[in-house]
Amino acid sequence: KGDNETSWAVLCTLAGRFFVMDWGGTLDGYGPETLELLTSKANEYKVSEVVYEENLGSGMFGEILGQYMRPKYACGITPYRAKGQKERRIIEKLEPVMRSHKIILNHQAALRDSSLENKAYSLQHQVSRITYDRGCLRYDDRIDCLAMAMDHLMSVAGVNSQKTVEEHR
Repeated sequence: KGDNETSWAVLCTLAGRFFVMDWGGTLDGYGPETLELLTSKANEYKVSEVVYEENLGSGMFGEILGQYMRPKYACGITPYRAKGQKERRIIEKLEPVMRSHKIILNHQAALRDSSLENKAYSLQHQVSRITYDRGCLRYDDRIDCLAMAMDHLMSVAGVNSQKTVEEHR
């Protein structure tokens, strides 16, 4: 709630590359509009698993989302526990795949993201301005979501990002 977003990202992987099909955020918190948006995105992209951050509320969001989604779109709902300094964690998850050019953003989603009125909410804005300094971004919800999704996808896909970078070299 407030000026933080409930953010989402839809990722898939193929041939060692990571495709960010869609992303966004809402200021509705756990509200019905957010739950419906997440359910419709899961259905639109035929996702097999929804991963949510369980840190805040001890997994309450996952319970609420699961109860809302299951009758409309059945898929796995998995908690993710974020650990460590946020900025460092984000950079360590995203930098190897970005450096090795293994991440591809959907063009239409990027255009929508770049047209946001408040650029600080834009994923592209957050990616281009993140540093190791604590609090370097006013809003970091979308990049944090992307980093968590990337970390989870790499773990279930069996991708070692450091090995991928070394092979690319």
